[in-house]
Amino acid sequence: MDAMDTSLLHDASMAPLDRLERFLAGTLQSIERNPRKRRALGVMLFKCEYVDGLESELAGALRTNRRLRAAFESVYAEAVRDRSLAAGLPPKIAAIETAMFLSGLMRLWLLEKAGSALRTQ
Repeated sequence: MDAMDTSLLHDASMAPLDRLERFLAGTLQSIERNPRKRRALGVMLFKCEYVDGLESELAGALRTNRRLRAAFESVYAEAVRDRSLAAGLPPKIAAIETAMFLSGLMRLWLLEKAGSALRTQ
């Protein structure tokens, strides 16, 4: 997750919300297509206790989360400027909600079996 490429989020040739949708879908597709990544994320999210030498992993996860939220906020700020974001929704709040959505969706995605309604739709 630390190496997530957020460059798509900054591609000015696409509308801001389209970039965000592609990024989110691409993240899930990457997890779906890569069994090794799925297993690693599953261990990190469901089986790992972050004690002893692993506390630094939590600090890294927090840095990644902040980096993603900042990238999301930047996209939403563009969406405000081009009036594609719902009026009255602050980019910072939209970014936090998107990060929470992605985090929760990834957890659910990993819990579900291949072919489940969640993963196919």
